[in-house]
Order: sequence, then C-alpha cells, then structure tokens
Amino acid sequence: MILKEVERLLRDGKAVGSKELAEYLEVEGYAKAAQWVYAQAVEQTLDWSVGERVNLTELRQIHKLVVDPPGCIRRRTTCIRVKGRARSGSTTSAPSPVGWRRRLSLKSRRSSPTGCEMLSGGPPASNTRCFSSPISTLGFERIHPFRDGNGRVGRIVTNLLLVRHGYPPSFLDQDAVPTLVEVKRSSDTRIRREIVGQMLDYAANGVVYWPLEQLRELFVRQCERDNREPDEVAQDVAGNDVDVEEWWQRAGDNLRSGKVRMVFVSDAIPRELRRVVEFLNGQMNPAEVIAIEVKQYLSSDGARTLVPRVIGQTGEVEARKGRRTTAGRRRWDEHSLFAEIAEKRGDDETRVARELYKWAASRGWRATFGSGRVDGSWVPVLEALGREHYPIALYSNGWVEIQFQHLRQRPPFDYEQVRLELLEQVNRIPGMAFGVDRITKRPAIRISLLAADPAAVEQFKRVLEWVEERARSAG
Repeated sequence: MILKEVERLLRDGKAVGSKELAEYLEVEGYAKAAQWVYAQAVEQTLDWSVGERVNLTELRQIHKLVVDPPGCIRRRTTCIRVKGRARSGSTTSAPSPVGWRRRLSLKSRRSSPTGCEMLSGGPPASNTRCFSSPISTLGFERIHPFRDGNGRVGRIVTNLLLVRHGYPPSFLDQDAVPTLVEVKRSSDTRIRREIVGQMLDYAANGVVYWPLEQLRELFVRQCERDNREPDEVAQDVAGNDVDVEEWWQRAGDNLRSGKVRMVFVSDAIPRELRRVVEFLNGQMNPAEVIAIEVKQYLSSDGARTLVPRVIGQTGEVEARKGRRTTAGRRRWDEHSLFAEIAEKRGDDETRVARELYKWAASRGWRATFGSGRVDGSWVPVLEALGREHYPIALYSNGWVEIQFQHLRQRPPFDYEQVRLELLEQVNRIPGMAFGVDRITKRPAIRISLLAADPAAVEQFKRVLEWVEERARSAG
C-alpha cells in the first residue's frame, strides 16, 4: 500500500485500492501496536535504566495487536530454518517450538541471558543504549517465536525499548517539522529496498498515531532524565525570536497535514536508493524525503573527518514545494537591524531602540541578534553569577518583549513571587496593565508607546535595572 492509502485507511477507516483484506488488517494491526507502545512510554512510572525493559506478557500483547484478528496469537509449533543472505545461501536453525519459550522465559535458570534479557539489552551503560536496540531485534528474530508477524513485532519492540530508554519516536527541527531518521550501513542489503518501505510505514503510522500531546510528554520526560528545562531546550531549537507555544502548535499542524521529513543516513547511498529518494521527494508534498551520505576520511596522523552530502534536496523541488530553507534565513547585526527599524518604523522608534541598545551596552550586556527571514531582533544577554539571562527581545517590526518565559528558567526568577514583582515593575510603565497570567509568557510592548512618552522609556530602563539588581544578588 502506498503512503496516501495507508493514511486514509488509518485516518478515515476507508479502504482504497484493490488490495487483499489481509493487507488492510495488517496496516491497522501495526498501527494499533504502535499506538500501544507510545502510550506505554508516556504512562510509564518505572526507572527503565536498570533491569528488564520488556517482558513476555508485553511481547504477547504486541503480537496480538499486530496479527489480531487474522492470526491471533499463533505460536510456532514446528521446527524451521531461517535463510541467510541470498549470496551466501546460509541457513540458521531457530530454536525448537519448546526451546523458544525457554529462551524468552523470564524464569529461565540458565546462566546465559534469556530472550527477554536480550531484548532488554541487559543493564546497559549510559553509552550503550543505541547498540542494545538492534541487537535486541536480531536476537528476537533469531528466536522466531511466532508463526507470523515476527518482523513487525521485532520492529515494534525496538520502538518500545527506545522510548523506554528515553529516545523519542521522531525529532522536531527549528521549523517544527517532525523528522524520522533511518540509519543503515551500506553493507546492509536492506538499504536498497526494505528500508524505504519501513520508513514509509513509520511515517504513515506516525502521522495518525502520534498526537502532539503524547510527543510533548515524551519530550518533557526526556528533559527530566537529562536534568534540563523543557522550555529552555525547546527555545534553543526554535530560536530566540520564536514563541515556544506557537512552535509546538506548528508541530501539531505539521503532523496533521503530513508535513514530515524522512531521512536515510548511510556511509554510502547506493544508486538504487538515490533514485528512489529523488523520485519520492519530487512527488510527495508536503512530506520531504532526503538521504545523507556521510563519508569518513582518516589522515596519516589519525585525525578523522566526516563529510556529509545531502541527496534529493534539489533547488527545483524546494521551490516547487515552497519550503523554507536555512539559505532563506538572515543573520542580522547592529547595522542591518537599525536600518530595518528606520525604514519600517521611522525615526522616533529608531531613536528609542538605539537608546535602549546603548544603555544595555554601557552596562556590559552582551548583544546577540536573531536570524529571522523577515524581522530582525536584538536580544541583550545579562551575565550574572555564572548565569545568562535574556530579559528583553526587541524586534524590527516595532515590538519589544519582556521575556518572563526565559527568565523563569534561572534563579531568582524561577520563583513566582519574584516574577510577580517584576510584573508590578513593568505595569508601572505608562499604558501597561498586563495580567498575572503573563508571568510565564512574553508580553510585548509597542516601541511607539515608549517613543511617545519619555517617562515610559525611563521606567522601562528602571525595569531592566531592577532585573539586573535581582540577578546579581541571587544566591
């Protein structure tokens, strides 16, 4: 089934095309299993960094979802031999029907790892999580416990292990586009065909069964494990001139519209995959398909250099899709920012913006500038007691923001009472009356309002002085 057929089947429950009933049921079963897995990741309360991360009951549940109703839980009852690569002609004997149960049993008394321990990857060191997942899938498929669906169950179990280890099902880039990444060695024969179907499978199921709330919850849990603030991490990705809540909302819109990016990564992209990627990227809209070839070079002194090359992202295709690229982003500086303000907003607002800029520079605040395609921005950085604070952001479109959202990430502004005091200072600016709900957001003030009243500019400076004083005195 092609991607659009899968999407319509899962979203609307309508079968399209002239496929066998089993194909439709297989897609629905796989989607149900994926949904169950990601729900487990969000609801989990255990520490999965130690002990077993998957058990026999969960394997049976996943298999039931994958093959039910056509196959229900059809355990293998006969001996089989699994063929190896076509070139070698080798075969491998899977465990006997009795043996596979023993291999997967959590109650096994053998000294060697059980099947579920293989799936769990054992108690891993912090740097081995990426390796336990493929080993787990290989171990599971060698055991081959079921008559049907072993490959699908193995892939779903891999996803379960990854989310329990803290790895999300997809990434979000600075444009809030969900990105799926598939990595294969060029020596892996699956890179020519099977990898494409697997990626489309992930994308089709993800578009329907990854609610934004679920992805965001996974993200928060990952940040908690890493001892990082979720809003701060999201802001670093989205950029200082982007509202985090709007960024998350845009991510949800992209998911619902199928605007996802599929990335194949390998040390060498074979000719067959290159043609498939270029064809799919040219035909699929708004989805994007690219491949990244990463070549490794070693110098005589042992230095290693990695050289990436993007395949499929041609200028013609990007223009046809109307996609924003990093080439369209602009790096602003002092000169270009104030020239833009003067052209768009006039002399009075330019004068106020210049006055605030010079005031911050005179107090040692470091100037940083945004990279917006249309509007430029200036964000002065206040460094105090080893911490960086971002009290305001001034934009070339005529607004200046009080950045409670960023301030609350660091002491002393992580205390609500301190932010309420800051809000009181801001509301002393003539014409300001922000509500208490704004102390977690980025309320904006028109520069024209400051330009119309010299007292407003002076009070604005006093607000910044108050922020600086509290930041430098925080224990």
